[in-house]
Amino acid sequence: MASNHLQSLVVGRFNEFPAQRVILCYHHIRIPAKQGSLHLETIEQLVANDAFVRNKSYMITDDDSSMVIYYSRDDVFLYFAVTDRQFPAQLATSLFTEMKKTFASRFNPIAIRGLAKNGLMREGQPLLEEMAVAYCDGSADRMMKVTRQVEETKQKMDENVLKILDRQEKLESLEEKSNDLAGSASDFAKKSKGIKSTMRSKWIKLIIIGIVIVLILIVVIVLIVVLTTTSKNK
Repeated sequence: MASNHLQSLVVGRFNEFPAQRVILCYHHIRIPAKQGSLHLETIEQLVANDAFVRNKSYMITDDDSSMVIYYSRDDVFLYFAVTDRQFPAQLATSLFTEMKKTFASRFNPIAIRGLAKNGLMREGQPLLEEMAVAYCDGSADRMMKVTRQVEETKQKMDENVLKILDRQEKLESLEEKSNDLAGSASDFAKKSKGIKSTMRSKWIKLIIIGIVIVLILIVVIVLIVVLTTTSKNK
């Protein structure tokens, strides 16, 4: 079997007070007992370090032993993965994501508070072993899967950005058309008002002309009648 690169998985309890922070469970992957004990001693020192545990994630490299310690935490647990230099950092991130999801779904945070050191070995160690097997024997496939997921996520993000930009462009175009339409409506209203005023003036003129013509006709008719009557009397 090819080298697995993953050597130890450790889960501890997070707490603001150092005395309440302990290792709850661990699993070593095909390494000598002495090396496993060294891993636990190193991690215990890190667990007791206030400045260190304040970090949400961290990576420590030991040049002498070629050992790499990956660290992450949430509000309940501390997570550690001890590997060699060949273990991909991207794969460690995926491993921690799975560890967090698994432990958060299996264990009640309130019950975790009362556990002593190694108090989760019976329930937690088999879970770590399952994840270790998956990430050791299937590391290449896992890496490809993680890379593919990252690429797919990136592609979806790019598509979403393009959709947002396209939507924004359409909204700007619609806003511009609305402004143009509003301007056209305003111009139309002004023109309609002007036409209405002009038509009213024309009607008034026609009415006045009509009245004048009627008056003239009346005057003419009256004159004709008067002249005719006068002529008959003579």
